[in-house]
Amino acid sequence: GASLLLSINKSNSEITWSEVNVPLGQTRDVTLPDGSELVLNSGSRVTFPSKFAKKSRDIFFDGEVYASVAKNPKKPFIIHSKGIDVRVLGTTFDFKSYDYANYAELLLLEGSVQMEIEKDGSNKTYLLTPGNLLQYQKDAGIIDRKSINVDSYKPFCEDRAIHFYNIPMKEIALELEKRFDTRIVIRDKKIEETKF
Repeated sequence: GASLLLSINKSNSEITWSEVNVPLGQTRDVTLPDGSELVLNSGSRVTFPSKFAKKSRDIFFDGEVYASVAKNPKKPFIIHSKGIDVRVLGTTFDFKSYDYANYAELLLLEGSVQMEIEKDGSNKTYLLTPGNLLQYQKDAGIIDRKSINVDSYKPFCEDRAIHFYNIPMKEIALELEKRFDTRIVIRDKKIEETKF
């Protein structure tokens, strides 16, 4: 995968920003400066600094990530993804928010995490506990919270597992296209809108 390096001088210390893009049909492991470990799914992109600022650990993201975040209560870990911020102290979760997709999902496996959604100038904050799945339908602004049995959950980075929780077939097709780097055509409009 291609990497982009940008140098930004900040208070006499140089911070280098790295961007990792994951080709279609592949996944990538990324270790951040604080020791947090990310597994990026197909078609994902993450931008992160060579060292984190004093108050927070900020990264910029598009796609799906399975993350194990290093614990540091004094320095929150924040994922920024076009109108959605996920704030973490130290935890394991799966976050999916592709630019092209209408659905964003956050599934918490361990610890605690907060999801902040900005829509039409207002912010809403949701606190998750282990087993919570928060689904956000971007166009309609609909939030749905579900409970998932974390013991039966297998992340995408384990045996290329795939999970869909009550989302329309057209969204599933988009994700499968990215995962397998292929084109999927659904001829029946009724099936496109049917949730699986």
